[in-house]
Amino acid sequence: MSPIKREQLSSDEEDEGRQSRGLQSMIPPGQNFAVVVVKRPRLSEITVGETSASRSCAMRHRRSTQETSTQVKSEPTAASRSSVSRVSTVPTTPDDAAGGSVKFPKWDIHTTDLNPDQRRLMFLRHAMQKRIKKVNETGLDSFDDDDINLIKRTLTELSFDLLNDIDYYGSQIGRVVKRLTSVAKFGDDISSMAKKLHERWKRGDYMPAPLGVEEEELESTDDESELGDDGAAGTGQVRAPPYRSEVARTLMKGITRDTGGKRLVYKLTPGHPKRCADVFGNNGLKVGDWWPYQICALRDGAHGSRMGGIYGRLDTGAFSIVVSGDSDYYDNDCGDEIQYAGSHGDPARRDDHAPQLTNATKALTLSIATKKPVRVLRKGPGGKYSPAAGYRYDGLYVVQSRAIVGARVSGERDFYRFHLIRMSNQAPIEKGRPTKAEYSAWLQLTGQS
Repeated sequence: MSPIKREQLSSDEEDEGRQSRGLQSMIPPGQNFAVVVVKRPRLSEITVGETSASRSCAMRHRRSTQETSTQVKSEPTAASRSSVSRVSTVPTTPDDAAGGSVKFPKWDIHTTDLNPDQRRLMFLRHAMQKRIKKVNETGLDSFDDDDINLIKRTLTELSFDLLNDIDYYGSQIGRVVKRLTSVAKFGDDISSMAKKLHERWKRGDYMPAPLGVEEEELESTDDESELGDDGAAGTGQVRAPPYRSEVARTLMKGITRDTGGKRLVYKLTPGHPKRCADVFGNNGLKVGDWWPYQICALRDGAHGSRMGGIYGRLDTGAFSIVVSGDSDYYDNDCGDEIQYAGSHGDPARRDDHAPQLTNATKALTLSIATKKPVRVLRKGPGGKYSPAAGYRYDGLYVVQSRAIVGARVSGERDFYRFHLIRMSNQAPIEKGRPTKAEYSAWLQLTGQS
């Protein structure tokens, strides 16, 4: 590994010093101001499950994002976005020491030092203000379905935002949401959502949480089936290779193969015991448990989705994720530390490339606040830490933070990437799975031997 220059490691401290000195020079004479720097913790300050491997991962991730910074619309890279310092001038008064109110500066179109999360907050504010102006000028009858759906989606996204006082008061987002509480102007649905969010924020509760209105749930497991292989070399010839070994029969217990269509389909056998996956923690699993197909992991309660990479609930957070070695989601897997990309949402539009909070991404966002452990399964082959084939359980991780990453391809949206760290006091990642017998069974099941 090439040596890391000292100035690269200390750039955050230098930036904070320059910002503080610049703010102090702007203080009007005769006024007493304090400079407050609020920042997210650096990777080196996080102690949960920290190892030398995780520290080297952070360094590699920082270098890789610096190298691609010119491809991200001249905005900060993922690494810098997750550690951007927030600086504000806070007028201090004698009442502050006695619990008096603290005033935060308000942002406007001329505010240039906002981080990507704060810029997105301003984008959402302006989108709502535009619709509020439309109603004030022409009445609710002028609101079409697109306007209504945009307001509802924006309120839902705001309910899962990671706000603090600086964001709330700086963006003045609360004032805009309060205007939406009028039933006469915006109808019952929008008014109800806005009231719940505004009341929550007024209490100082910025915890990500659903608004309690009807929302689309995460992927249902009612259709518990998984497509198998479409024949040797993709010939499309449906076949069900026999279970020639006891290992294969054990791995596929409770799984039925259906060859009635054009492709082989694996389904859960009706009546066979299935463990519930809506549980935090190991859920009876051991580090190193391995399965040839994702539906087998669903059967054993490791991951509750037959196809999706994130499984959880909007009211509790994520239970498990699958990290794929051949994923196109720009994951960065370093074993004890993972940079995991959330789902990207709808295609970008010319005037809108902001990231979208899909239901799966909301669940992972809530896990940042709750700090409840998330099960991590790795799918192979493809990555350094991935199994040679199939799916392997690698233990519990904690979701530490979320950052916005610029779209890498034209037409795509920016997206959220989550930083997970493996919890300590667990068995090490079992790189010996699958065993030779399990790998041989996998080859048989997939028709490769």
